Amino acid sequence: MAKNLQTALIIPVLNAEPHFRDLLPALRALDPAPDRVLFIDSSSTDRTCELALNAGFEVKTIARSDFSHGGTRNWAASLCPQADILIYMTQDAIPVDSQLVAALLAPFADPLVVHTFARQLPHHDATAAAAFSRHFNYPAHDYHRSQADIAVHGLRAFFSSNSCAAYRRTVFEKVGRFPVDLPVSEDTMTAAKMLLSGYTLHYCASAQVRHSHNYSFSEEFRRYFDVGAAISLSPWYETIGTSVSAEKEGARFVREETAFLLRQGKLLSVLSAFARNVVRFVGFRMGYGHKWLPNWLIRQSTGQKAYWARYMQKGDATCANIQS
Repeated sequence: MAKNLQTALIIPVLNAEPHFRDLLPALRALDPAPDRVLFIDSSSTDRTCELALNAGFEVKTIARSDFSHGGTRNWAASLCPQADILIYMTQDAIPVDSQLVAALLAPFADPLVVHTFARQLPHHDATAAAAFSRHFNYPAHDYHRSQADIAVHGLRAFFSSNSCAAYRRTVFEKVGRFPVDLPVSEDTMTAAKMLLSGYTLHYCASAQVRHSHNYSFSEEFRRYFDVGAAISLSPWYETIGTSVSAEKEGARFVREETAFLLRQGKLLSVLSAFARNVVRFVGFRMGYGHKWLPNWLIRQSTGQKAYWARYMQKGDATCANIQS
């Protein structure tokens, strides 16, 4: 395990009370505990702040309209100047055991490792589709990714998730922190910057959280609309020069999901998954081509309304250049 590293655990929250029954005890049981636990609350209307404070954690509150995936996390990092390792989680990611921090930190003993992220297991109430998504994206074995892996894995080489991830502070600052001008995918873009700068990412299968979503069809559409938009706003994506595209990865997902569901005898789930994947594809393509859409349609299509309100106010988004 990496020695003498100061850690800060940062969790953006909004009306998180339903998750706190499981999350707060799990955070208090972490061994070793982070040196600092900081909740960034987007003006919750339930008991989120009260419960977090009563559990002994720190809370900072911002206006809900000020939240952004990258900007809010960057601001939180600036509040933790002593932290060598920044750990980010979401309010619905529940540590499976007390060793989460230890497992995330261990790979940092290698000076080239600058980013680690945890395995996500489905929640106990996960649908078959949600469970397969965790199975597809988070295997039971560790792996490293370096710049050389881009030619083999394409965008999968950058795959990451801020639902539970850690960053080496010095390199996080060196690559410009998280992009602030994207609706989502700030974690993937930052992982890409790190990889393209010659550093290494490490997936930690022994660091485990329960995290999954039983999305409705409309929620799936909105999520993939914003993912498609994030990619189109990142000009480096077009210059990677890899044959492993996002759409090829999507096709592999569909094939493996169909086989997974058929092995379980879930024929109706296969039909539902097919329809769900069509919705994802349409959402992704619309998001990717959002510059040609009227504002009213973007507002109906996004899951990140505050971001798009700022985007429309500016008239255009500042591109998330990978070199910035």
